[in-house]
Amino acid sequence: MELPSEATTRGKFEIYIPQEFDLPLGTLVHPIIEMNIDGSPHPQSWTRLPNTGPWFDWNLARSWGLKLQWRANPAEDKWSCVYLAASQILTPRSRELYEPGAFNTYAQGIAIFRFLRQLRLNQEGRPAWLYDYGIARLKEAKLDWLTQTIEITDVVPKNQTVRHSRPKPDWDMQYDLEAAGLSVWRPYGQLDQPSTRVRSPRGACDSCYLYSLASRTRSANGVSENLILHPRGY
Repeated sequence: MELPSEATTRGKFEIYIPQEFDLPLGTLVHPIIEMNIDGSPHPQSWTRLPNTGPWFDWNLARSWGLKLQWRANPAEDKWSCVYLAASQILTPRSRELYEPGAFNTYAQGIAIFRFLRQLRLNQEGRPAWLYDYGIARLKEAKLDWLTQTIEITDVVPKNQTVRHSRPKPDWDMQYDLEAAGLSVWRPYGQLDQPSTRVRSPRGACDSCYLYSLASRTRSANGVSENLILHPRGY
């Protein structure tokens, strides 16, 4: 995978390496991007975005994960791996480019999705805060089990152009949040009424329910994966 030269001026994709990730100098590390072809969220998504978001292609930005893999014990051929994640989730790309829902991690996540799927972004009406990395030059390895040979071929771009996502209207966000167990059929911010859904603790307000949910479900990195986002990211 290569980043086209013309895309290097359209924003950088920087990887955050945790301080506790300490490998001996000279260790050969293999970066691997795992992507769900159907666009469903990756269980270890690099973006760490909440389950519900204000854009229709929100899950596409969450559909890939970034893994580092290395040989921990060459003598025994043992491998280790770690998934990396964004360091800041719901921060804007910059103060100058901020608007509701303009999260930097989402912008990078959907740009990498388009890059790997070889989808060109239509520049007409494109918000200034979106990234555009161009399209990747991909190669596919095909294994023939009968002859035990591997053939490397180029993946020809589909020459497909996509527009940037539209924001979800309030009623779509209400349905998404209600499906997550929130009581949203009243003005936003009024979270002191019990939901009609069966929740644990029973009859809890939204704040207590979300606190309990976050404490029960955590990722391998110890970060809650069930955060709920305000419809417009205010």
